[in-house]
Amino acid sequence: MARKVRRPWDEMPFLRILPAFIAGLILGDLRIFSGFHLFLIVVSAFTVLFSMHFFSSWWSWRFRFIRGIAIQLIIISFGSSILFPLKNQKQSSSTVNYLYYRYTLTEPVTERPRSYKSVAYVESIKNGACHKLGKAVVYFPKNFNNGLLQYGAELVSNAAPGPVSAIINPGAFDYRSYLADKGIRFQTFLNKENAVITTRFNGNIFYRWIFKIRNFLLDVLKKYIPDPKSAGLAEALLTGYRNDVDDDMLQAYVNTGVVHVIAISGLHLGLIYLILSKISGLVFRGRSRNVLQPILVIAALWIFTILSGASASVVRSAVMFSLFAIGNIIGRKSTPLNTLAASAFLLLTFQPQWLWDIGFQLSYTAVAGILLLHKKLTNLYPFTNPAAHKLWEMICLTLAAQVLTTPLLLLYFHRFPLLFLFTNLIAVPLSSIILLAELFLCVISLFPIAAAKTGILTDYLIRLMNQYVFSMDRIPHSNIEQVFITPLQAILIYVFLMLMILVRKENIKSLMPVFLFLLLPLAIERAFLKHKTQQ
Repeated sequence: MARKVRRPWDEMPFLRILPAFIAGLILGDLRIFSGFHLFLIVVSAFTVLFSMHFFSSWWSWRFRFIRGIAIQLIIISFGSSILFPLKNQKQSSSTVNYLYYRYTLTEPVTERPRSYKSVAYVESIKNGACHKLGKAVVYFPKNFNNGLLQYGAELVSNAAPGPVSAIINPGAFDYRSYLADKGIRFQTFLNKENAVITTRFNGNIFYRWIFKIRNFLLDVLKKYIPDPKSAGLAEALLTGYRNDVDDDMLQAYVNTGVVHVIAISGLHLGLIYLILSKISGLVFRGRSRNVLQPILVIAALWIFTILSGASASVVRSAVMFSLFAIGNIIGRKSTPLNTLAASAFLLLTFQPQWLWDIGFQLSYTAVAGILLLHKKLTNLYPFTNPAAHKLWEMICLTLAAQVLTTPLLLLYFHRFPLLFLFTNLIAVPLSSIILLAELFLCVISLFPIAAAKTGILTDYLIRLMNQYVFSMDRIPHSNIEQVFITPLQAILIYVFLMLMILVRKENIKSLMPVFLFLLLPLAIERAFLKHKTQQ
């Protein structure tokens, strides 16, 4: 009897489901299939699954791949059907022949050099009939009553929203596509002459509470951190609010490959998860530890998520760590890659547009790289000295995260930071210390003297990190710039990398022909892009 080969994905069901689900989302975004086509695919797949129950055991085992194909088609259809309402909404977006429009602000306004900016949900009204148009970026002049422009505020205007301008230069940042992936199709400018603020509140009470908490945290940081530039970076680090971050400072963090440290993300939530697990582990003993400790950690994580503004990156991390903790409660040893895939599946089910969010893609590819490569890299050179071993672990962690994020960096930012390793070794642990200092500052904000001392210390640490990042950015030739790849090339590179990992890590040598065959379409696509650019 042949020995059954144990494949690495056999114990990770979500890792098998997620690719088909993502493929369905992409097909749904491209509108490859109509609703009737999806219905036929699902009915056919279920018919096949039902029919296979009547086959003999040998035939069912011999043609088991048909069952797998049918299940994958159902998952693909499910992913495509999720985006149907959103795509239909985009197609019905028309702004002509209406009497007036109702704008409901879906987020607080942010201040720009010459205006205020927000995002609003737009409805057109004619003869008492209301038609939903979608979201629009809304700009207001500085003399507009900013005190009334809060989340949930309603404005009525005769100004119709217009389409977002398309890019002019090839290779430039496609702002229209960026907004479209967030469900934003329009833009407009409202002023005192064409818009009136009503007294109605159309927002969600829960989100209104979240924004109030975020404003409280921002006020604390601005009050107790002396330097405005340091306060702006502290706001981004704690809440993800980047509107007060200095542009030159932000560019320096991008150039050196450490922009991820100035936005609350999985890195910082993982630190909080580790600290909470250690503290709660000292408090709870015996049988209660297996249940009460994970529940306390999950509750604390979500409280912090809400307090920090519940941004997309924080929610993603909170879901992933919550799944880890739930696995401990039910006594199931979770596979990290399966948990990562499960969190992505859950989030994309409720927010499918996050698939095209750059932060979503970078965060998941970074964590996937760490889970796949970190241990393997660390074991290459085992150090007996504890300090050297910790330093080597940090180096391997940075390298593992960088491997799978590099195609995205080239696709979106057209640059690669050569000194990312040296910058991360200092910036990552220092930013973690700064985050803890900020949390402590917000907790003791009711005691002005202690808060002022903590604010000065936090300001000093931020200045120290900024000086180091700026010094690394000033090193000549620290970036490879003007690298342009297409989305298809990025996908081919990812397939290439994953095959390399499977061949090296799992010793699946049968993938070598596929590995070599991928070089052909990658070379053809690259040559086609070069020819197109020259034209």
